[in-house]
Amino acid sequence: MARIDHELLKGVIRENIEALCRHFFANGQKVNEEWKVGNLQGDKGRTLNINLSRDKAGLFQDFATGEKGDFVTAIKLSHNLDFVTAALEIGKAVGVSLENHQQTSTPHSGGGSRYTTRKSTREPDWERDYKLSGSDIKELVAWRGYSMEFCAWADANCLIGRHNGLWAFPVYDNGRIVSAHIRKDKNDWIYRPRLKDIGVQLGPLVIGDLASAEKVFSDESQWDLFSLLDRLGIQHGEAIAGIATRGVQNGSLIGGTPDQSRTLSHSTK
Repeated sequence: MARIDHELLKGVIRENIEALCRHFFANGQKVNEEWKVGNLQGDKGRTLNINLSRDKAGLFQDFATGEKGDFVTAIKLSHNLDFVTAALEIGKAVGVSLENHQQTSTPHSGGGSRYTTRKSTREPDWERDYKLSGSDIKELVAWRGYSMEFCAWADANCLIGRHNGLWAFPVYDNGRIVSAHIRKDKNDWIYRPRLKDIGVQLGPLVIGDLASAEKVFSDESQWDLFSLLDRLGIQHGEAIAGIATRGVQNGSLIGGTPDQSRTLSHSTK
């Protein structure tokens, strides 16, 4: 039987608790620092609370039944699993192996734990894990006000994705998607795998072919740039392109953008 690295398990839960709640309890919703769902079976409701704060990540209490415990216990009870299987399912949900023999220790200083595994530097399989479903596209249209045609075009060209309920933008390096820029919350974004772990410098998201574009637009927000390009009709073949710096603090990245250009006339996969 597999042996679980307990410290690694704690770190995975602490750093990915919202994504884990979205994966295992998809009918719930985030309210402040809690994930609220009906019960351990995942029904809609608000009587079971799962803590999302870093220091209490995963602690749950069902006010209808009185059950409470940590996140592993929640998965054990909700899926009728033993501890090891529940832990492995938690790791699988975020792409991290929790078995001892696959752990690679990395010295670090400062507070908090750090973990790396062989899987933690693996390039995303965008087609398998991040491609939008029909319902995702409809939700994106309703949420951001984009046209259906633009959302389908952006999905086909691997410009936006979703995994475990979290929206994501690709990070390209030499024409390959090497990481996902994931929105955990409005002002809480992460890179998976982390750019420093794969030796890649942060670069902007390029939308369209810079070499042939008659006009190029830039914005710090991918969302706002999507809105502009949608209205100007990039999905219909307009000779335009866009550069999203992934944050107002990254404006200097535009200077190195030409190496990032690529044609989006067809899917990159």
